[in-house]
Amino acid sequence: MAKSLVSGDTPRMVFTVVFSSGEPRDYGVFDKYEITSAGVLLIEMYRDDVERHYVAPGAWLEVVEMPDGQSAKVSRKIISHKSK
Repeated sequence: MAKSLVSGDTPRMVFTVVFSSGEPRDYGVFDKYEITSAGVLLIEMYRDDVERHYVAPGAWLEVVEMPDGQSAKVSRKIISHKSK
């Protein structure tokens, strides 16, 4: 697997991915993500039907982490963004 720009073990925290369509999608505290050196966003999910999503570099804009239970309208930390 490719080396990531973000630590391979992201802290257990809910996060939101904003896709290039502008659609935000929330992920749970047991899900985790990694961003490869090529800009591919890998999302591992704690679900029975889907284990992992691979998101192409041009298909996502940002990853936002929030402490569990915190509203998305509160202060957020942008972890990565689409390069131009």
